[in-house]
Amino acid sequence: PLNTIVGFSDLIRSKAFGEIGNERYEGYADDIAKAGHEIAALVDELDDYARLRDGRYLPQRASLDLTALLESCVLRIRDQANAGRVFVRNAISERLPRVTADRASLGQAVLNLLASAIDQTPAGGTVVISAQRLDDGAIAIHVRDSSAHEVDMAERFVVFRDGVDRDGQMLMPVRSSVGLALTRSLLAVNAVSLSVDPAGVEGLLFSLKIPADLVDSRPLPQIPDTN
Repeated sequence: PLNTIVGFSDLIRSKAFGEIGNERYEGYADDIAKAGHEIAALVDELDDYARLRDGRYLPQRASLDLTALLESCVLRIRDQANAGRVFVRNAISERLPRVTADRASLGQAVLNLLASAIDQTPAGGTVVISAQRLDDGAIAIHVRDSSAHEVDMAERFVVFRDGVDRDGQMLMPVRSSVGLALTRSLLAVNAVSLSVDPAGVEGLLFSLKIPADLVDSRPLPQIPDTN
């Protein structure tokens, strides 16, 4: 039924059978299509959440280059940041050890945090992502935004999407009431914890902690001196 509703709204918007006659109807068709796509995205998120909670998601754990994964997430989020006129600063100043994790779920969780931070940051603001190894051997990943402290993250969390759907429609990040729970579940698959705290006078700080037993303890290879 949902696909039928969206399909008919697209048919009206395309004016396949001629002019609509009143531009207000065209606006209503746009609203119907937008709402339909958002509901479809919510259904997909609920399905993903259920699979994670029920143990039906099978993580593919492997040794990952964490620095490369985080840098890839920053690149993928650029279009959303540019559209909102938000500057994303990569403050990962050190080479991080490899970690054992499921690339898909960990990467999606980081993208969700970045997308939510960008969504809550006003135009001209800054989102900062940083990461460092802690004294206990764990790795901390931080995403800081410039939002107001009173933001209800349960209602205004964002799930990152890009690419195109099966109908050829461009996928965009979407606000979701289950986004925070979904992100926590994506992280739980990797035994990674998440905390959300005020960050000074303004902004929120998302903090991920990858436990030490998932971090490669071997020394990092030396980078050859090119001088």
